[in-house]
Amino acid sequence: MGSGGIVEDDPRVTPTLKDAVNRELTARGLTEVTSGGDLQVSTIVLNSYIPQLEAMIFPTGVGVAPMLYDTPIATMGRYNKTGTLAINLIDAHTQQSAWVGMITDAISDKPGAGIKKIPSATASLFAKYPIKKK
Repeated sequence: MGSGGIVEDDPRVTPTLKDAVNRELTARGLTEVTSGGDLQVSTIVLNSYIPQLEAMIFPTGVGVAPMLYDTPIATMGRYNKTGTLAINLIDAHTQQSAWVGMITDAISDKPGAGIKKIPSATASLFAKYPIKKK
């Protein structure tokens, strides 16, 4: 997703993802065709920030009148960036899902860090695919 919502055919992500999926499918004896194929490939790549609470600081009441201990005076935390890759192989004849894989992993905030993880994430997903590499 971009600041404006979902981005289809992102020029940075799409080529990397397509190459990674094609590499895994080719290794299993499948070949990409422009039309009339047995499987359709649907993919989605998402990223999100997940808040993580690190600490809550409560008043001690030392040297002052007793204080309420149910209200923290400060909290410390961070946001962890995660990426999710989902691949759905759809039977073109029945339009039913033939296989679905999804993986989520932490990614760095550095530009392009998530894109660099796509090939290895795709390989990890296809390690669970019922047809093993030839």
